[in-house]
Amino acid sequence: MVEFDTANPGRWPLHCHHLYHMATGMMTYIAYEGAI
Repeated sequence: MVEFDTANPGRWPLHCHHLYHMATGMMTYIAYEGAI
């Protein structure tokens, strides 16, 4: 589950805080464009 402020659209990083995990692909982003 992910919770974020819907009044602030944009690209937001989503990642693990272990450097090895980030280096092996456990980092991405969520793109939120606003309400439909």
